[in-house]
Amino acid sequence: MLTPLMIAILLSGLDDLVVNAIWATHWLNRKLHPKRVLFPPGARQLNSAPRRKIAILVPLWHEHAVIAEMLQHNLASIRYSDYHIFAGCYPNDDLTQEAVRSIALRFSSVHMAVCPHDGPTSKGDCLNWIYQSLLLYEEDTKERFDLILTHDVKT
Repeated sequence: MLTPLMIAILLSGLDDLVVNAIWATHWLNRKLHPKRVLFPPGARQLNSAPRRKIAILVPLWHEHAVIAEMLQHNLASIRYSDYHIFAGCYPNDDLTQEAVRSIALRFSSVHMAVCPHDGPTSKGDCLNWIYQSLLLYEEDTKERFDLILTHDVKT
């Protein structure tokens, strides 16, 4: 004979059963149909995805020791062609400007955005000025970015 407590325990366990059933179905589907796996996407899926123009915003303050290496690494590693990097510098950070400029002269997809005032301020302030530079780039080139993301430099 089922008691109310037994029924409550049975019902509370059903949600676990549902989660386990979903996981088992997903696992079995991956084993039976490995070509239909969506994550992580394979080369064919990445190449057939619609192309979007991407802007990467990088706020900088006294990053001269690492920024050139970071930019070169990203330029060599990112397997996507339609992106631009906007690196934000301050007028009183000559070494960082020099490091960014050295890369920007070699790669047309790297742009230096100089804030109108000395730093440091906040990352948000620097990002706002980088974004203003991006808007000017869009206006000058008549191109529009579909995706904007930020990248932080680790020192």
